[in-house]
Amino acid sequence: DGNDAITLNAANGAALAEKLPHFSVNPGAGATDVLNVNGAVTVTGDVTITTRTIAFGGGSLTAGAANLVTLTATDAITDSAAGTDVTATSLVASAASGISLDTNVVNLTATNSTAGGIDLGEANALNVISISAAGQTVTLTAGGAITAGGVTEVTATTLSVTASGGIALDTAIANLTASNTTGGAIAISDVDGLTVTAGGVTNTGGAIT
Repeated sequence: DGNDAITLNAANGAALAEKLPHFSVNPGAGATDVLNVNGAVTVTGDVTITTRTIAFGGGSLTAGAANLVTLTATDAITDSAAGTDVTATSLVASAASGISLDTNVVNLTATNSTAGGIDLGEANALNVISISAAGQTVTLTAGGAITAGGVTEVTATTLSVTASGGIALDTAIANLTASNTTGGAIAISDVDGLTVTAGGVTNTGGAIT
């Protein structure tokens, strides 16, 4: 495998569904392999990308209704521009050196193995299946409620979570900052003890448990 760079400028499978129902690309995982998402890629099925670095530079990936976007990077998944990066029913993202994404998804699974943490901004409500960043920081922001869809939904050293409509998560963390507005409770159930700084958990819409 060489050092490859692929740039996606645009692809509209929604208009040509019979020709591009799914989108899959694997440039490899060489020392400088990168896939740049600089344009809008829309398909009626699933999107799968596997490489060393996935870099969103103003582009986006949109899967079909009830479909899946899978992003696997041996280094990092980055976002350097405003706008939604991923639109799908479900997102599965995996990296080693950090994940930064703006999303419009229903279900989320994200894993970052080494360093860099996970920073995800969701436009609407979010069902968290699993977020794992052991020894790192997870920053999670949603325009709607954040709900628990797994067993232990967040594993990290520090969790910073912001929502509108309620937060319900099972965690394995050491430090927590949480903020909720509009309505709904904040309910965090941790497997062990955790540290909350004074004023670190606020809820203008409901209870805190």
